[in-house]
Amino acid sequence: MLDKEFEDSSTGVSERADSRLYLEDVRSFGTNTGPGNSVAYLIPWSMLPDVVDVDELNTGLRREGIYYGFFVFLHPEPPC
Repeated sequence: MLDKEFEDSSTGVSERADSRLYLEDVRSFGTNTGPGNSVAYLIPWSMLPDVVDVDELNTGLRREGIYYGFFVFLHPEPPC
């Protein structure tokens, strides 16, 4: 039943009603965008400890609470 072809009466173009094509599109979209999104959320958190260490070496003060507080407050929430 899903493999039937439907013809649009206004254009005369036949379309295929197949839900598997939709699932393949969703899977490929998730596969292609997943690594980019994970890097966008992973890299800033990986850099933050290094920034805190460099600041401590330059100033001699331990201000990691300020850095982490601002970072958590200003970091956007994931869209999911």
